[in-house]
Amino acid sequence: MIPLAAQPENEQPAFPKRCPYFGSADDPETATLYPSPIGCCYRSRPQQPITLEHQAAACLTVQFHTCPMLAQAAPVRLPKELRRKGAYQFDPDSRQSRWPTIVTWLLLGCLGVIFLWLGRTGWGVTPAVEEPAAVIFFTPTVSPTPEMVVTPTVRPSLTPTAKVLPTLTVPFTFTPRLPTATAPAPTATLTPAVTRESSPVEGLTAAALVNVRTGPHLSYPTAWQLEAAASPLTITGQTADGAWLQVCCANGIGGWVAREMLTVDDDLANVPVIPLPRPRLVIMPVRLNIRAGPGIVYPVLTIGEVGAEYEIIASYDEGLWWQICCVSGQSGWVIGESVTVYGATNTIPPAVIIPPTPTETVEP
Repeated sequence: MIPLAAQPENEQPAFPKRCPYFGSADDPETATLYPSPIGCCYRSRPQQPITLEHQAAACLTVQFHTCPMLAQAAPVRLPKELRRKGAYQFDPDSRQSRWPTIVTWLLLGCLGVIFLWLGRTGWGVTPAVEEPAAVIFFTPTVSPTPEMVVTPTVRPSLTPTAKVLPTLTVPFTFTPRLPTATAPAPTATLTPAVTRESSPVEGLTAAALVNVRTGPHLSYPTAWQLEAAASPLTITGQTADGAWLQVCCANGIGGWVAREMLTVDDDLANVPVIPLPRPRLVIMPVRLNIRAGPGIVYPVLTIGEVGAEYEIIASYDEGLWWQICCVSGQSGWVIGESVTVYGATNTIPPAVIIPPTPTETVEP
């Protein structure tokens, strides 16, 4: 299940949540909620991209006033240790005047007309009159062997020289493309039965092509597919409501299938009941802040890497923020728009205890 899109927070703190000079590379009024390769400092002159570490430690937190750039009386060049190399940088001053661009295009158009005129007139050189090539006839030579071999005389020919006109290089606009991250799907594992002892049920067949998923919910990815003509499989477990069955195996990989899509030759009363796994989430961005509370005003506990998987223990504002376990032995919070959730989210309880909002006062 994909979490709901992020909504504006109801409570607004009395102080800025992040540095007002931090923005996107192509728009100073727009910024991400987590460290990004396109993050730039507009306090520097010229504005320059910032390292991901400094974004997480200062720009995106209420401690942004500790940044050395704000201690300067006037904008200066960003220190070398805070610059991020290889990032796209937008120069708003390039929009001040279009006359340089117009003049450049006019000059390129004039040069193109001159090259075309010179090409049609032969570049000002009078072509030389070429003599017609002599026609040389060849006489076949008959060899004394039974087979006749004819040796032709090669007729010389004149190879024309192609005239190559210079090509005009037209400027193009480059749009940076950020890498996208794909969350790895949870692997299909067989969960041992814990409710009662029984033997597996044989004789499972599918009425059509059925998806075998890595968990007992439609949000889990497909591990493999069960064909109608495949050999019967073994049922090793079921959910408490009997809606999903755990089967084994295809190439050593088990999985879960919906009960309504199968034909079972035996009674399922003795199939052990397996508790539902707790929903989990996978981090999608390259780096994501894990905070001490459900909001960007809370301090950052650590930074989660792309593909990291955590167990969900509670939700806030219907999935706008998820409480996860665990970060250095304690729970943390991640924003819902930047993760992929696996499992039934209706089983996730709402958060009861919300950490108090930080009340740190920013010094002038």
